[in-house]
Amino acid sequence: MAALDIIYVKTAKGDEEIQSRAHRLPARMRVLLFMIDGVSPAREWVEKASLLGNGEDLLNKLLVQGFIKDSRDNGMLPAITRQAPPPAKKPSALPPSPAETPPDLTKRLSEAKSIMRYCVRNCAGFSDSRTLNKMLDQAHDKNELLGCLNAIAEKLDNGPQSAMVGKIREQVTVLLM
Repeated sequence: MAALDIIYVKTAKGDEEIQSRAHRLPARMRVLLFMIDGVSPAREWVEKASLLGNGEDLLNKLLVQGFIKDSRDNGMLPAITRQAPPPAKKPSALPPSPAETPPDLTKRLSEAKSIMRYCVRNCAGFSDSRTLNKMLDQAHDKNELLGCLNAIAEKLDNGPQSAMVGKIREQVTVLLM
């Protein structure tokens, strides 16, 4: 999912700014913050805010500064949920096709993608976010996802978010091994 397709909501800090101007946001950012309704995707606001300047840049600043957040975000890293393996099955006459992905691996790949998307969504700028999410969309096996993980680390590991990137790397590595 591209960052512009996400539905954002105001945080407590965002509501405080709207009510009292407590954080003294520049007028353009405040107008965009006021437009965020928790229902419309970011793409609509960016298009409407294009008269204010670079709408994507303004939206990214609101996100980074904590005035808005993804409506699906509860503020925590996605949990890794591992289920007990299913009981052993009797061997069948034909082995599974090598092209088929076992259900457990499919689930783990999906969880790994979800964790990496969380990192991208919360740490990358809009242009990096688009590129990295496209890469994640095209990854269909462990090796491709590990390549995505390395690309995410390259883009994000040098900044203040390096601690989060390290945690994400650990979680994803556990899932994929």
